[in-house]
Amino acid sequence: MDANYARKWTGFAAFLLGLGMAHAQKNLAPNALTETRSFAPGRQLHLEVNVGDIRILSGSGDPQIRLVIQPRTDVSPAEVRSWIQRFEVQANHANIRLHMPKRGNRNGTVTIYVPDPTDLDVDLGIGEVTINGISGDKDVDVKVGELKLVGLNPAEYGIVKNSTDVGDVQDDVFSGRQSGWLGKSENVISSGKHHIRDHVGIGDIRLRKTESAQKN
Repeated sequence: MDANYARKWTGFAAFLLGLGMAHAQKNLAPNALTETRSFAPGRQLHLEVNVGDIRILSGSGDPQIRLVIQPRTDVSPAEVRSWIQRFEVQANHANIRLHMPKRGNRNGTVTIYVPDPTDLDVDLGIGEVTINGISGDKDVDVKVGELKLVGLNPAEYGIVKNSTDVGDVQDDVFSGRQSGWLGKSENVISSGKHHIRDHVGIGDIRLRKTESAQKN
């Protein structure tokens, strides 16, 4: 693949994604749909979303998962509820599957509050994932978009593997050795008990120790 072509394609895709997300953020409805389930710390959440702006945040020690979908003004509550294809809690894990509208004028933001710690297994097709202030294992795959990991304590992680097919890895936490040209790969081996295994197809991965991600 030609490097200039790949960079132009990536930039154009990021522009369209950012434009759609920014437009959606400006037109969020004041009333959000909220669903909760009992969920103890130390379990695993499996999240699957086709497209969207996803934030996974700490629920301040509450033993529950709280799913908040903030829609656009032109979307009915019944339609928003239909986007939730699965939300169930079993013995040691929870499963959430969302099918969000692909058109930007019928979308919104998804915020999920979980106990700390919670192991996360996230699969997103197109969009942005922000994970802030949650300890535990992290396995995240984003096909096209961006991944942000915030509030990380490097002492907690023994294996860190971040990779992109086309895009950058910006790591202010582990500062591991990186390789790659169009895409980047970073591997860190340490003594912590948790792991991070993240992959973005087209887009960037950003790791930060601190940053405010709880924005409206």
